[in-house]
Order: sequence, then structure tokens, then C-alpha cells
Amino acid sequence: MTEIPLTPSSPQAEKPWYANFLAFLIVALAPIGQMAIDIFVPSLPLMASEFAVDRTTVQWSVTLYLVAFAAGQLIYGPVSDSFGRRRALISGILLFLCGSAISILAQTITWFVVGRVVQGIGVTAASVLMRAIAADRFQGPKLAQVLTYMVIAWGVGPVIAPVLGATFQTSVGWRYSLVFLAVYAVVLLGLVVGVMKETNRRLLPLSASAIARGVV
Repeated sequence: MTEIPLTPSSPQAEKPWYANFLAFLIVALAPIGQMAIDIFVPSLPLMASEFAVDRTTVQWSVTLYLVAFAAGQLIYGPVSDSFGRRRALISGILLFLCGSAISILAQTITWFVVGRVVQGIGVTAASVLMRAIAADRFQGPKLAQVLTYMVIAWGVGPVIAPVLGATFQTSVGWRYSLVFLAVYAVVLLGLVVGVMKETNRRLLPLSASAIARGVV
């Protein structure tokens, strides 16, 4: 398979603060996928009432989000190997924002679930690419340190998410949990678009075999 070389600035040419920025970005990407699962847990009964369905039906918004999240993990690795981490990450965040908008505006459970599926596919980019970016840019003890902070942030997400969800529900309404996630994603998008440089310096042609390897 032929590699397509890139010419982004090398790590040696980057300004000293940039490595710290990338480490911060990786840590910031870590919790959003988990938070989007657990932030709604305190609001499930209220959501069932608002959509006039039973709680089991509302829980499909969690189940199908997880299915979409799993499916996305098969795609973003090969895509980022071919088109770059930055482009794949931007695409994923934009897709997550699109799903957030659908869910925020949803007046029926069907559209809410559709929005959650789109969210799940999009947010997978953060979970897959934070590891790839770390492996691209860091080595040895520094890589281990960044991955440690990433795992801590990933674990904190589902701990604080229900607290945030309950706070939004009691103060301004459960839909503001979605607004919070959208604002978080906008901040991530701004960091990626405005500051991040491509970290994958060897792009590979996208092929069915590359995707198949991701499945296996």
C-alpha cells in the first residue's frame, strides 16, 4: 500500500507550548462521549412523560447511541489514516453538533432517537482520534503521561455527567443537557480548527481492506 507523505511542521519545529496544547486537547476530547451517555440518566422519567412514551422507549435513545458509537469506531481509524486526524475530527464534531441540534429541537421520541444516533456516530471521532493523536505526537514517558491523564478524564465524564444532568433538569430543563454538550463540542471544534495541526504525517489510501481490518 503506497503511503502519501505530508509536509506539516515537524515536532522539532513546533513551538514549545504546542505539545502542551495537544495534551490538553486530548484530555478535553476524552469525556464527551461518556458524558453524552450518562447526562440524561436523571431525566429519563421526565423525558418519558414529555414524549408521552414509556421509560423503556426512552432508553432506546441510550441503546442506539451506544450502537452508533460502536459502529463509528470501525470507520474513523481508516478515514483518519487516509484523510488526516484533523479532518476526521472536524467532521465527527460537526456530525455530533448536527445530532445535538436534532435532539434539542425534537418534538417526538423518534426524532430524539435519530439525533442521538447521529450524535453517537459523530462523537466516536473524539474517542478514536484522541488515542491516535497521542500516538502520532508523543513517545515514551510523555506518551504514557498523556494517556494517563486521558484515561482519568475519560473516567471523570460519567461521574460528573449525572450531576450536571440533574442540575440542568431542576434549574432550566433537561434539554439544556444537550445544549451543554453542544457548547462543549463547539469549544472543541474551535480548538481543532483554530489551533490544531495535522499529526498524521503519512496518509494511506482509503480501501475496503483497511476498513475490514478495523472490523477484525
